[in-house]
Amino acid sequence: SNLRDTTELSQTTFEIRLDSTGGAVSEVYLWVGGQDSMCNLASNRELTTARCAELAGNPRSVGTNFLISGLTLQNLLAAQAGSNSIVTCESSGLTGTPYEIFVFRNQAPGSSDVDASNYGIADFRVDVESPAVVDVSTSPQSQTNFNITWSNPDPPDDIQVYDFYWSFSDDPSTAERLNITTDQTRTSQTISASAINPPEGLALGESAYIFVTALDQAFVSDPLAQSNISEFSSAVPVTNVAVGGFCDATGDCSGCSAGPLSLSGAHAGSTLAWLLGLLGVIVWRRRR
Repeated sequence: SNLRDTTELSQTTFEIRLDSTGGAVSEVYLWVGGQDSMCNLASNRELTTARCAELAGNPRSVGTNFLISGLTLQNLLAAQAGSNSIVTCESSGLTGTPYEIFVFRNQAPGSSDVDASNYGIADFRVDVESPAVVDVSTSPQSQTNFNITWSNPDPPDDIQVYDFYWSFSDDPSTAERLNITTDQTRTSQTISASAINPPEGLALGESAYIFVTALDQAFVSDPLAQSNISEFSSAVPVTNVAVGGFCDATGDCSGCSAGPLSLSGAHAGSTLAWLLGLLGVIVWRRRR
């Protein structure tokens, strides 16, 4: 599996940015609960209800740009209401289990309900599920620019980027990254023969295989380092063949068409006479 292991998951970092219009805030107290946990209510912060739990490290200082930094997923996993863990990485589902962080400003929530003006809520999800394998078109291509296409994810997932790999064999374990990515709105990517096997590129007549992976939105700043990654797609066989003109740029000749000038042989003379006759008609009409 391409899922990150538990140790790596626990060190995933995140930040909370406060609304700068909410007034002065020097420190905050963080509590975590499930979706619609209403941790602002004193009754839901009681250990017996097991709806909300305080994060270790309170109070936390608010840094520049209204940022609360230095938080890890382990801080959330360790938060317990009595003997019950609030946040887990189990049964997260395809797009992750929804949770909420309640941010209480300047003072601990205490034993009373907290007024809405003195707290905020940061929604988040814990997602440890890999996206589905990308369904690519595996038709062989012989061009200098290869148009890699795929279907929209089914079932849908929170895809962040698609990533591309190449290999000289139909074996993803030997594949190397192409340093080419495209966002979740795309279902195609053009890859030139010169991008494969860098820095030399794919030689004329040489063949290779292209693979695609999907990465979801479970990341902080670097989606390739911290996202959940799908298994490799099926291989797309490609061969570098010299082509020219319109087809060179797209690998698609559907826009080409034949005109009268493409006629040859016995018809060439009649074509020339037809063109001269047309020119004569144009000149005659312009002199009227």
